[in-house]
Amino acid sequence: MNKWLERRLVAFLTAPVARYERYGRDNLEALRSTIHKGDVLLSQGDQRVSAIIRYLTQSPWSHATLYLGDELLQHGGHLADQVRERFGDEADSLLLDALPQGVVLAPLSKYSRLNLRLCRARLAPEDLKTVLDRAISSLGWRYDLRNLVDLARFFLPAALVPQRLRASGPRLGSRAGAAVICTSLIGGLFHAVGYPVHPTGAGRHASLLAPCDFDRSPYFEIVSHQLPPTDFDYRALAGAPTSPEDA
Repeated sequence: MNKWLERRLVAFLTAPVARYERYGRDNLEALRSTIHKGDVLLSQGDQRVSAIIRYLTQSPWSHATLYLGDELLQHGGHLADQVRERFGDEADSLLLDALPQGVVLAPLSKYSRLNLRLCRARLAPEDLKTVLDRAISSLGWRYDLRNLVDLARFFLPAALVPQRLRASGPRLGSRAGAAVICTSLIGGLFHAVGYPVHPTGAGRHASLLAPCDFDRSPYFEIVSHQLPPTDFDYRALAGAPTSPEDA
């Protein structure tokens, strides 16, 4: 694809939508205290491409990241120094993120303003270590921009889409061995240690996963980061009905 067109396409699809509805309040500290290394953090993005993914998957979730926490600091060395310099106080709460720019690190605070879902696998400690090590090794991998090209068709009149692209169905997974999207990257990390996302009988390869697959998986626990662990009084919530007549 022409580099100029590629940049314009990425800019168009990743532009924020005009309106975004939050389900809860920002609470970064609650999220930090709840999330564990190896957790998959799903987000309901606020970009044009997010709306397409939600429509195609019939799910609220359009993006997935993997929580690394302070794993890079624990590794030490030059990489740890780089992380401290770049992220400062947030260097101990980092995510693995696959974006059009490639596979990169992002601070947990980047997604704290979005609607989120926390999915937790029950990995053995040695397999969790393998997942985290492989995740760090994936930094710098290339993003599958063909995925964005396919999704962009939903914004174009049919007459403007070449016949060869019209013939191929929409997809969310990567078919290029050297390129990934968020879900093929994270799914591949779990599959590498034999941890399934889909039930074994479904035969779902990591390259075909969507963010909602982690949400719907019987092998991932959904963890609430919104409810306080104690002293939760639902009657004190703003807007909560106080009588049957108010409901």
